Amino acid sequence: MVLVSDRGQVIYEGAFGQASREYAQRNSAETQFNLASVNKSMTAIAVMRLVEAGRLQLDRSVDTWLGDRWLSRDIARRVTIRQLLSHTSGLGDYLEDAASTPCSTPLRVLADYRPFIARARLNAEPGTVSDYSNLGYLVLGALIEEVTGEAFDTHLRRTLLVPLDMARTQSVDLDYGYTRLAQGYVREPLVPLRGELSREEAEAHLARTGVRWRNNTHRCARPGTSAGGYYSTVGDLHRFARAIQSGVLVRAETLAEMRRAQNADNPNYGLGFTTRGGHIGHSGEITGAEARYRILPDGHIVIVLSNVQGGVGVAWDRIEAALGAASRQTSADVR
Repeated sequence: MVLVSDRGQVIYEGAFGQASREYAQRNSAETQFNLASVNKSMTAIAVMRLVEAGRLQLDRSVDTWLGDRWLSRDIARRVTIRQLLSHTSGLGDYLEDAASTPCSTPLRVLADYRPFIARARLNAEPGTVSDYSNLGYLVLGALIEEVTGEAFDTHLRRTLLVPLDMARTQSVDLDYGYTRLAQGYVREPLVPLRGELSREEAEAHLARTGVRWRNNTHRCARPGTSAGGYYSTVGDLHRFARAIQSGVLVRAETLAEMRRAQNADNPNYGLGFTTRGGHIGHSGEITGAEARYRILPDGHIVIVLSNVQGGVGVAWDRIEAALGAASRQTSADVR
């Protein structure tokens, strides 16, 4: 699913492929896709609004609010909220532990992840290096719950999703039926569409060897958290991106700080946003699902949601080429 807007006006929206190959259900503007890590930006906005309200402080340590109930006391007193937001906390991750946990083990709310977080160790001194940490964003969710007295999902819905009319954005428990979710798929054999082989070489290889699509129900699907995994539509995500672009979610100085690179080790990440090339946005990827949104300096917003492994990269290349050609044509017309 692709959406492109220019200064708030949607100039292209297109649906491609199937939400369910098993039931021949096509993707549409109403299809909800797994955002993976994209909703980290929503978590960051929620945190920064609490900072603006004086209920959290960026450079105070986590133990100020959580004590040693989530992280060990030694780690909690050394890691700050800024470091959690910018992936410079030095914390490792929980995904490997979670992936090896039996599906029968409930991981439905943030508190269920506490055992993984309690075992966390520092891979580096906080503030020294950039090391992507889903675990850090779970801790941010715990901080939100602690200071607001609300479940993370309740707080996000009340303060962000409902006000922005993002009715199709939600944490989904796949044990129950949902009619408009995009089922994720992985190509087998898994051949890269970019990288080791050119796109033409990869497609030729698949044509020779045959390909089947494996859906991602074989993995334990957990409800979304502050670290990622919410489902949404291109329309809802555009409302969120447009609200950022319009400056209605946080103060101008707050957004400027979120855009600012926080560590020389990674000059392309701020506080909950990637910032490469003057844009802001985020990407996400899990087995069988990818998502990406960018707010570009020229006023464009680009959103691509895919339920096929590798789908975002292929679409993104074509969109960038089209926008580049349009920009060159506009410059030529002005001259």
